[in-house]
Amino acid sequence: MPLVNCGQCGSAIERKPSRLAIYAHHFCSRQCKHEYQRQTATERNQWPCDWCGKPVKKVPAKVMKHVFCGRDCAGKWRSDNYHVELDVRERIAESLRGRPNPQFAEMSRAQIGERHPRWNPSSNHRSTGSQRAERAFPAQPCEMCGAEPADRHHRDLNYMNNEPENIQFLCRKHHLRLHAALRRQAK
Repeated sequence: MPLVNCGQCGSAIERKPSRLAIYAHHFCSRQCKHEYQRQTATERNQWPCDWCGKPVKKVPAKVMKHVFCGRDCAGKWRSDNYHVELDVRERIAESLRGRPNPQFAEMSRAQIGERHPRWNPSSNHRSTGSQRAERAFPAQPCEMCGAEPADRHHRDLNYMNNEPENIQFLCRKHHLRLHAALRRQAK
């Protein structure tokens, strides 16, 4: 039988000619084989990031069209390679009419908050007033026990009245007790 060198330690081993044709690497023991696989696994499972070129460890089965080291690189690559037209409505309107349509131009801009067509600053929904109070008044300890965090209680029970003298800071326990007492008085 022909002699070949172990792929890990280099010692001489005998192998059948049929085995020589099948395998590219030959090992004297399972330990040498596992050590070789462990050492070369990092080399075989490293791919360059498509954006920055940094090596990325990935199992070959998980490698798709592109490999990225993180979301930042993936986002940069996408924004560089996929151009999305933001003024599609403007271009369609211009091509149909031959001149820009201001209505479509207005629609293509972000319509958030005050720029939204259905924005209503005088909304009288309870949660809206409470949210405004939370934004307007930074958290303070409870006025009764000093516990934090504290709710913002509207003294006149008008959630839209966010004047500083109308806001009282109460912990959850005291806030619920106060509202329970107010409900009992109303009966």
